[in-house]
Amino acid sequence: MGSNRLYDATLRADIPGPSGSAHLNNLRFWMGQVDYSRTRLASYGDVPVVGVTLGNASIVAVRGSAVTKQVLGDVTTFEHLSDGPLALPTGQPYSTLFDATATLNGPRHVRSRKLLMPIMHRSALHSYEKVFIRNFERSRFARPTGETFDLVAELDRLTNANMLACLIGLDDANAELSERVTQLLVTTMDPRVFLFKFGRRTPYGRWLRLVEDVHRDVSALIDANRDEEPRADALSILCHATEEDGRRLSTSEIIGELHGMLASGYLTTSVTMAWSLIALAGGHAQDELGSVIKETQRLMPTVPMSLPRRVVRDVDIQGTWIPRGALLFLSTYLEHRDPQVFDRPHEFDPSRWATVKPTPFEFFPYGAGARRCLGAAFAEMQIRTTFELLLETGVPELLTDHLRHHMTGGVVAAPRGPVLMRMQPLGSAVRDSTAPLERFWQNLKP
Repeated sequence: MGSNRLYDATLRADIPGPSGSAHLNNLRFWMGQVDYSRTRLASYGDVPVVGVTLGNASIVAVRGSAVTKQVLGDVTTFEHLSDGPLALPTGQPYSTLFDATATLNGPRHVRSRKLLMPIMHRSALHSYEKVFIRNFERSRFARPTGETFDLVAELDRLTNANMLACLIGLDDANAELSERVTQLLVTTMDPRVFLFKFGRRTPYGRWLRLVEDVHRDVSALIDANRDEEPRADALSILCHATEEDGRRLSTSEIIGELHGMLASGYLTTSVTMAWSLIALAGGHAQDELGSVIKETQRLMPTVPMSLPRRVVRDVDIQGTWIPRGALLFLSTYLEHRDPQVFDRPHEFDPSRWATVKPTPFEFFPYGAGARRCLGAAFAEMQIRTTFELLLETGVPELLTDHLRHHMTGGVVAAPRGPVLMRMQPLGSAVRDSTAPLERFWQNLKP
């Protein structure tokens, strides 16, 4: 496959799937993975391999815990996507910006993951918790005054501030660089940027200049940090990390890892908190917090289809041969609704988590196996710290009655439009939003 091609529509396999044009179906799937899974793929039940298009292996979805275990356990056959539209021009200082643990494969991934472990050490997480508390106290969630605001936008701001402070050490004094890094994250998740990969005046050309600017400025930040005393943020930890032979990470390697952590953690954490807060404000504030978060991740997984894997050799999946080059997705959205694992799978019921004990291949909001999300502990601490403080501060009240979702960045299922709420003083009576929330869950039913 060419380095700029996401999929090969000429690939064939003896697999079921919806009829139609492979190119059109792939586009529909990519732009609306929840809806496509719910309306076009769910009807195939527990068939282990389903094509996004009948008989076409350019994009396939797999089902079942046995297949999930096979895919997540065989990292040499099912590689994380490292080619496609995001491939940067070669020979430039910023060419390796997207080389990170999340996209590397083989020995490079093992080495990178090992070097990143100190970032998620208990002592580092403790320092991050202080950042989460400080930024929460600056947010609207800390003011139970009855002011109406958009919870999605506020959580986006809060998560962004947390990520920039914990990972790069940026604060209010670095507002200009923080804005550019945020702009890069947002535009990188916009598929329109990569429709026409030429010219300086196109969205792609403007994005490429932003890549160059951020790479230059973060490089200068890294050079400055190498000569300073170590701090608790990830950038400083990486600047002072050494391998067994004494070698340090290069500037390009550090930038790639920082961008990888920001890109994989910023939007997913913000959206996970948004769905969880909608549930809390919609009548579940009195339920056990951890169970509400898990049940939200089950019914509305932030990444409804796993990040894509590239099949690098012909492979037998439960009796079905899939050709080399296929793009493969695990269907988190459908797996988390397996009636063999979750009784009444389409109902939002946090109490189920007192008894249900799914395996890592039946419930996997952060992936599973050797490539489970390295930042899972960071995300979980951020979510729990934020909501514990929020519930100690006031009572969340949901004001939006019509809840909808949309795909953003091609992989994340986020709330659509503003979702209004307000923080009321502790002990306040709030409006009952159980009905609109229940309608939303039922509308997601396959």
